[in-house]
Amino acid sequence: LSRRLADPECRLFVVSPGDADAGAISDAQLVLRLCVALFALVCYLMSRSFLRISSGGVQAKAAVYREKKARQASAGAALVRRELRRFTGTPIYCLNAGLGVVFVVGLTVLALVKAGMLKELLEALSASLPGAAQLLPLALAGIACLLLGMDIVTAPSISLEGKSLWLVQSMPVRSRQVLASKMWLHMLINMIPGIVCLLVLGIVFRIGIVSVILMILLTSAFVLLIGAFGLIMDLKRPNLTWTSETIPVKQNLGVLIGMFLGWVLAAAILVGGWFLNFLIAPEIYLLAVTVILAVVDILLLHWIRTRGAAIFATL
Repeated sequence: LSRRLADPECRLFVVSPGDADAGAISDAQLVLRLCVALFALVCYLMSRSFLRISSGGVQAKAAVYREKKARQASAGAALVRRELRRFTGTPIYCLNAGLGVVFVVGLTVLALVKAGMLKELLEALSASLPGAAQLLPLALAGIACLLLGMDIVTAPSISLEGKSLWLVQSMPVRSRQVLASKMWLHMLINMIPGIVCLLVLGIVFRIGIVSVILMILLTSAFVLLIGAFGLIMDLKRPNLTWTSETIPVKQNLGVLIGMFLGWVLAAAILVGGWFLNFLIAPEIYLLAVTVILAVVDILLLHWIRTRGAAIFATL
């Protein structure tokens, strides 16, 4: 190939930009002609596509007005829908704050599909550990708390407002209503699948209706506590200057502390029920823990409605 290129007859067909820059007239003429030809071809193609895009294409159909009934909603419902749109429209937010719900749904499906296997496992466990059947409602409620404790929807909700926080602050609603909508979204996302899961588990294991109600109340109080704690942490340490939604969702100290608190609290409830099983009935223990969590919930919600609302208004 090198010999063929060195042949003077083949040099007529070889263009060397380096020789053209060095002063070779013939090479410079060939390079110039080639550049002009390519430039003309690109201009021709661009002009055709530009004219087709600007003057042609699919013609937009005129909008046809159709009369519809307007649905009136309260300010609270509108704020909850606003939070729900952000949750479902932000993949990183939905994934990280909804992973526990996926596990809860998986547990529900497992209970429906493998009900016989779970019953056999419970019988074997009861045979090896006396009293395990009595602690079953507490164990199921504790498992639900462990899974739902991963989903703290409120922890990054203030920070996700970002630089557009002034929009919600300028709405004709109170700050406490905005914070309440974030709490409502947290409860709806976690407790709807949580209640369904506990009901299915109660039917599969034939747990009494009183115990199932106590399980649901305990889990609800637990989820409310975790959500209130996450919202307080985000009010205390908001990050409104983020450049990516990943920062307030994954690099949020409130999310990490809230998840750790949820796991420790759920484990403490299970361990406490195991050691107190010989002193009090499991139903009384469930009721006592629910009352304690409810008292803490009331204190946290009162702080959010008063001090938290004042902080939100000044962000």
